[in-house]
Amino acid sequence: MKGLLIACMMCVALLANAQCDTINYASFNIRYADGDRKDSVKCWNVRRDRVAQFVRDNRLDIVGCQEVLHEQLLDMQKRLPDYDYEGVGREDGSQKGEYSPIFWRKDEWERLKGGTFWLSATPDVVASVGWDAALTRIATYVLLRNRESQRELMCINTHFDHVGVQARVESGRLILEKAKEIAGETPLVLTGDFNVGMESSVYHSITHDASFPLLDTYMEGAPHSGPYYTFHNFGRIPAERCSKIDFIFASPSIEVLGTSIYQDDRSEHPRHLSDHNPVVAKLRL
Repeated sequence: MKGLLIACMMCVALLANAQCDTINYASFNIRYADGDRKDSVKCWNVRRDRVAQFVRDNRLDIVGCQEVLHEQLLDMQKRLPDYDYEGVGREDGSQKGEYSPIFWRKDEWERLKGGTFWLSATPDVVASVGWDAALTRIATYVLLRNRESQRELMCINTHFDHVGVQARVESGRLILEKAKEIAGETPLVLTGDFNVGMESSVYHSITHDASFPLLDTYMEGAPHSGPYYTFHNFGRIPAERCSKIDFIFASPSIEVLGTSIYQDDRSEHPRHLSDHNPVVAKLRL
């Protein structure tokens, strides 16, 4: 009887440990707010409650966002009080320009360190523009520790340039170099809007780096739900012509339990979250 009790207690402990090491992780380009106030489909003031509701409904543990202006950051903080974040505006290293913030549940994770670097030949220079990029681009990182299991996870979130071909190639190289430096042997998840598809050399370089391999969670054979694409321009692009440019990459030591992509609204009166579908991966450390 005593042996059975001990075995049951061990099973409970193992189950609890497995649960605390299971992460609902997302990448979500929420689409910046400026210039859309008169467009009821695109307007941030209409979409902001839906975005926050999506985070809550899916109980996202960690989410990397892109195209977040300071006013949007404040809106998300107000609507998601259980979350903390890492990130700064890309134009001044403070509040100006788009953020690429990483949000996490405060009750589950504690921040150990974090920061931002610029996707340029001078990554420590605030607001530096890289190579042939049209805009200033950044990557945000944060090292988190699970409060229950004490396991650590390095998180990096970014948004590659939409114009500069060389900038995207060099940004991929820089991300991997920085990942080696700041993560070391710690498991890592890289999220972002990379503005390229799976057929690109940038994608190939990220997923085939021998010294710091990262896997595309979407391609790991775990159960998937939802469409294959992410960018749809508020439903203006036909589904068959849409592309997947948002990814969640992870260290090989991280198990992928499942993935999903939100289904954009194709109805006559759509209620969009964004011009991108968020991507979610269920992971286990």
